[in-house]
Amino acid sequence: MTLRTHSLAFVSSIALAACGHSNAFEASSPAHSVRGGGATSVAEQSRAKDAYAPAADQAVAAAPAPMPESPAAGARAEEAESAAAPAAKPGLGTSWGEQVDSQVRDTRFSRADGDSPTATAAFFYNDESGVAAMAGSRYLNWSEAVTNVAGGRLTVSLTDAHGNPLRAAHAGGRTLAVGSDGDRYVIRVENHTPYRVETVATVDGLDVVSGEDGDFHNRGYVVAPYDTLEIEGFRESSGTVRAFRFGAVEDSYAERRGKGRNVGVVGVALFREAGTDWRWSPEQIERRETADPFPNRFAPPPPSRPYRMD
Repeated sequence: MTLRTHSLAFVSSIALAACGHSNAFEASSPAHSVRGGGATSVAEQSRAKDAYAPAADQAVAAAPAPMPESPAAGARAEEAESAAAPAAKPGLGTSWGEQVDSQVRDTRFSRADGDSPTATAAFFYNDESGVAAMAGSRYLNWSEAVTNVAGGRLTVSLTDAHGNPLRAAHAGGRTLAVGSDGDRYVIRVENHTPYRVETVATVDGLDVVSGEDGDFHNRGYVVAPYDTLEIEGFRESSGTVRAFRFGAVEDSYAERRGKGRNVGVVGVALFREAGTDWRWSPEQIERRETADPFPNRFAPPPPSRPYRMD
């Protein structure tokens, strides 16, 4: 068993561990989460258009109207244009959104089981029609993009910008979250244990901290006992992240990086800290605490005698 001691933590009770270092990042926020203090609105870019407005008393020569193309010529032109331009990929990806405040600082975290996660969770996301296509003819059980892992010790979910879980269909053992173009989302991890937990997350196959390919070797955020971690975007610096926003696949961060093979999935790997004992789940502790020394106050009747034929 290999103990990995790394750390990168965000200024607060959440830590982000970085490979090759002996400390982790800890995130700060009033809610003890990796959540910014309020996202800046997306800057709207306006394009300047050059306009020529002739004076009222100035004569303007009219350009000759273009000759209409024959149906055959128009069809050939459309075919040539469609062949030259690559077909747009359907569905949603995750774009590099607006800048969000998220301060971090160093902390220490040693994994109990090296690069073997204690638990993992995955969410596949798409727009409404994409989710229907992914599900095919299978029965869809609609609920929320929320899953309990490690025997209920941890809860992982995808939420909107207001903290509400995204709507999701469950089919074939997968959770299919429904997103909308332009909407922002957050990865939320709730720690129900009295121990710290390290969280390594990926979006579209890319690590949310380094932007490189997702790997269990990468280090992540450390969630304090009974605390909640909210990952709002790709880490841009020690003080900011870039918000997760649903958008066209060709505009996604992964696709623009030339790494679009895994667009459409969010992954979370969770690691327990060295020296912690996870055998005692909340359910097991509650069972012990509510044990009754006198479960039955009255004597039960004796068992009936078996019927005998003489």
